Amino acid sequence: KCNNKEILQRDYSIAFSLLNTKGSRSLSRARQFNTEINNWFSSIDKSNEEDMQSLLEELRKKMVQKSAISACYHTAGIFKGRNVIATGRNDEGQCNVSKWNGVVSISVGAGYTVGLLENGTVLATGRNRDGQCNLDPAKWKDIVAVSAGYFHTVGLKSDGTVIAVGRNNNGQCEVKDWSEIVAVSAGSDHTVGLTKEGRVLAVGCNDA
Repeated sequence: KCNNKEILQRDYSIAFSLLNTKGSRSLSRARQFNTEINNWFSSIDKSNEEDMQSLLEELRKKMVQKSAISACYHTAGIFKGRNVIATGRNDEGQCNVSKWNGVVSISVGAGYTVGLLENGTVLATGRNRDGQCNLDPAKWKDIVAVSAGYFHTVGLKSDGTVIAVGRNNNGQCEVKDWSEIVAVSAGSDHTVGLTKEGRVLAVGCNDA
């Protein structure tokens, strides 16, 4: 439950940092966002949990990192209406995305596809022998970015924490202690995260 200013300020701080990672072109948008949120925060009833929840939902939407196309051995993309289209190898059902809608970001791994929905949950289809598609809605919620590795999936939450599922033979899913993260990316057997201070964290295979 979000009924105090500290939670709001934490999520706002992560959101502002995330917007600024997108380069100088986004600085004016980030400043505009800063003004919008501050004005809204000044106008709402801080004791009203419904108002606080609405503000945090607006924060989450602003924080979403969008990727319109992604490729591995198959290609998936978002087209008008937030539906998804895919082409290429489909031996694992990784291209079975025709019924997806409301998708704001897409990422493909080796034989599977994941899509981030506008409500902060994640869909997955395709290869699941390592559990990379086991995206429990109870745990995979408030997601603002998603990245598919070879056989593991990584999600960034609105509070700056990270969640991962799938193959973990090299520790590539050991991200539960990460915090204040503003961007994530999953490699073949490793995971990297960018902190709000500009540092990069990494776990997983380091043999190359």
